[in-house]
Amino acid sequence: MSKSETMNGIRTSYGAGANFFSYLKKPRNGFEFMKFKGVADFTNLSQFTLFETGYAYFICIEIPKFIQMLASKNEHIQNLVDIYIKTIESEFKSLSGLGSYTSESGNITDGIVEINPLIKVGFEYSGTFSIPYSEKSGAPLSKLHEIFLRGVKDPRSLLKTYFGELEADYSMEAGFEKECFTFLYMVTDNTGREIERAILFTGCQPQNAPFSELYEMTKGDIQNPEVSLEYSYHLIESEEINKIARDILDWQNNDLNPDKIIKNAYEKQFVGVDALRSFSESNGPGVLA
Repeated sequence: MSKSETMNGIRTSYGAGANFFSYLKKPRNGFEFMKFKGVADFTNLSQFTLFETGYAYFICIEIPKFIQMLASKNEHIQNLVDIYIKTIESEFKSLSGLGSYTSESGNITDGIVEINPLIKVGFEYSGTFSIPYSEKSGAPLSKLHEIFLRGVKDPRSLLKTYFGELEADYSMEAGFEKECFTFLYMVTDNTGREIERAILFTGCQPQNAPFSELYEMTKGDIQNPEVSLEYSYHLIESEEINKIARDILDWQNNDLNPDKIIKNAYEKQFVGVDALRSFSESNGPGVLA
């Protein structure tokens, strides 16, 4: 039997694994799945609703506090921050580097026969993930990572400077809590309406600032390089995170949201239509009213 409590308005349960997967997409009834024993019924199409990869959103929840301080005093850094957040969210294509469950077995034997019971289960809560992006002219992604890395540890002195902020304000204390990003990673089903998994990445620190990928060149070899942004992380999963992720997804799909995710191409207001609309309005009645 499970017990239930309320925390910050969110019901939390424990016992019997009650709500470990709350607010995530629920599997269909087991009787609707593939039955390959004997003659398979390929006319029972409800059996073939399989898991599909390739649908996810990546959201920047928080940037390092020392970067926030720099941005508040420098409009050029603020512009880099704005472009950075917009790009990593809007142009997100893939993520790799997640860990997985691991296990270890013991050994019980009578000297002849043995059995190996499970004695330890682990999960890789920390690691490094990477996400690829096409860098923009002016290299805003790489430059923000460069500011971060140089601020946390100057490459020549190896001292923490926060890119000059610690020198400008001797009362400021340096700390790990001022140097981390927080991201929300939401994997959805193929309708974009249900959460398959929600992960909060905390304590994230950029591990690289693409440099050689951008500035090495060969005459006549013209490319638009893709850069890989790498972050260390510690991940958290919980019922509350699932609930908040579900609320964010619902808002992204809400008609009242000015930035609603458009799924039907016929509903999209394409910028390219503006010229056609202007032409129609200036030349009398046309195809657009």
